[in-house]
Amino acid sequence: MVYDLDYVLGEVKKASTTLLNRGFKPLFMFITFKLRLPLPPCEDFLYYVTCFTMISSEEELEKAIMVYADMFRSESVIDFGLRENYQWRLPDRLLKSLDEVFQEVNKAREEFENRIRQKLPKEVRDKPIIPSHGPITITLVFQEDNLTFGIDLIEDYYRIEVETIEALLKYLKTTSRILGYMLETSALEEEPEVKDYRIEDGFVHVELKHELED
Repeated sequence: MVYDLDYVLGEVKKASTTLLNRGFKPLFMFITFKLRLPLPPCEDFLYYVTCFTMISSEEELEKAIMVYADMFRSESVIDFGLRENYQWRLPDRLLKSLDEVFQEVNKAREEFENRIRQKLPKEVRDKPIIPSHGPITITLVFQEDNLTFGIDLIEDYYRIEVETIEALLKYLKTTSRILGYMLETSALEEEPEVKDYRIEDGFVHVELKHELED
């Protein structure tokens, strides 16, 4: 379901005000948007990104509402909500640049693909691999008006390029201060199980067993 941003902000504001008045604080506020971002060398790709923050007062609520309204005015919302008993904290260390982020992504990718490659027939191991899934999460952390926000982009690693994140950065206000990035690659650390594969246009497309499958 797709929601209008103004409607969502109104609902979030009403619910947040009620919860704050009842003493529930801090509140974890999140809104998930559907965005078109570049994926070179292809056309733009559809991504789902979640912007979140923690609020503990009416003043912080108003600040958060303004940031969402200014940054994502023309975008579609697919999910939103509040969590009462969830405390998000910054990690001890943030990655400071996109170069650092994608160095870590490439390291995780190589290790993941090498484990897949060892489970393929020898005659196809030297070809480039595209697995059916390989989700990672890149989180952009920034501050606006003394309130800290995060933007999560969760997608298969081969569907995220530097240009994708650079386009996401353009949504930030000129007054926003980027604190750094977080990277989650734990799904690539799991042992892959190959179900099937096919060769197409010089690539080995590998169907992996999903963790929810028996």
